[in-house]
Amino acid sequence: MHVSGEDYFEQFHAWPFTCEDSDCSPFWAFAEYDEDYDHVDDMFDMDPDWQSTAEPWETTNSDETKKSYAHLPDEDCEKLKETFTSGTTRAITFDGCTFSVEGCKILAKALERNETLTAVEFSFVLAVGDESCKALADMLKVNKTLNSIEFTDCCVGAEGCKALVNALECNTSLTRLGLRSCPIGDEGYKVLANALKTNTTLAEIDLAGNKYYVYQHCAEGVKSIISSLEKNTTLKNLKLERCGIDAETCEALGEMLQVNRTITHFSIAENAFGYEGCEALALALHSNKTLTSVWLTRCDIDDDGCEELADMLKLNKTLESLWLDDNKFAYQGCKALAEALEMNKSITYLNIEGNNLRNGGEDALNDSLQGNDTLRTLLAGDDSDKRWYWSLKHSRVLHRKKMLLSKPFYLGGARNISASAECIGQSSPFTYINSYMRRARSSCGDA
Repeated sequence: MHVSGEDYFEQFHAWPFTCEDSDCSPFWAFAEYDEDYDHVDDMFDMDPDWQSTAEPWETTNSDETKKSYAHLPDEDCEKLKETFTSGTTRAITFDGCTFSVEGCKILAKALERNETLTAVEFSFVLAVGDESCKALADMLKVNKTLNSIEFTDCCVGAEGCKALVNALECNTSLTRLGLRSCPIGDEGYKVLANALKTNTTLAEIDLAGNKYYVYQHCAEGVKSIISSLEKNTTLKNLKLERCGIDAETCEALGEMLQVNRTITHFSIAENAFGYEGCEALALALHSNKTLTSVWLTRCDIDDDGCEELADMLKLNKTLESLWLDDNKFAYQGCKALAEALEMNKSITYLNIEGNNLRNGGEDALNDSLQGNDTLRTLLAGDDSDKRWYWSLKHSRVLHRKKMLLSKPFYLGGARNISASAECIGQSSPFTYINSYMRRARSSCGDA
């Protein structure tokens, strides 16, 4: 069933929902808990007219290159024309604004003549749907300076996506397109996929968050995006977080990565593809020579999946940054990673926070790091590390202060303070950080 962006949000407001939390907003009918949406309850405040009752406000950074507008009504859209033509503002964000489709058309018309703005973002703006996108698409056909346009939690549906894609055929300046948590559906994905086969300007595309929509069934659409990248030669950054990617989709992604020679960063975080998905990705990364950063946060990766990735790290020579935080591996997975780090000569950043590193995981990491001369940053910690944080703060502050404030520093886990201190003298300079790092540095700085 095709549902336009505007129709979707009409049903969005009327959708019945239940939630264990008494103060939850209707948004949670579509989303699992995510820290990125911590502010949603405060924004909606259980008031369906929250946008129309809030006061508009503006924020500007120190050098006036970035401006953000919230709760902006139609009458203020006309006033923004001067902002679009000023010589200092480079990026504008519209966050939770109340202007209508007509207000959006006014902004789009003003952007046609703009020669200074390079980035525009619409976030939680319900008026930005298919009709508004058509006006913005007409703007993109004329504008020659905008290189980034993003839509987050807006009403952009398949028709709006089509309009944007048509504009890309003649636009030569846009390098970043974001459609985060927008109900574009399979149809929108497939239209975008066809464009990516021939587009030579887009370097980054962000399609995160689209699994949360009740009317959204995008499995085939996501596969079409992945397939199109076998022919694309310009895209460097791909974000498919929270898009419902499963093991089968990971196989398609793996096949694409064996062919594609331009993507250097990709994120499929918060997709539950588990061991089989890990196996497919690891196989592709064995031979991939272009990827430098991979995000696999919250992907249900267990010990077996982690072992597959560890085997890949023994052979891969180009990957520099890897996010494996908030997964499900424990000692065996950590041990496999430790063994891989003894052989790997490219990884400089590794995040394994939020996994169970107890029962020997920290010891294995300490041992491996003594022979590793490339890793510079390792994030590893969970709530159990409160113990070593308090030990650091109260009984070892004077000893640790010098180490913390020097450029290279190392912090061990709860049971490995002494072993870590020995390791810093033998290993190359790198940073070992856990969940309490910021507080630890602050405490030591005040000591």
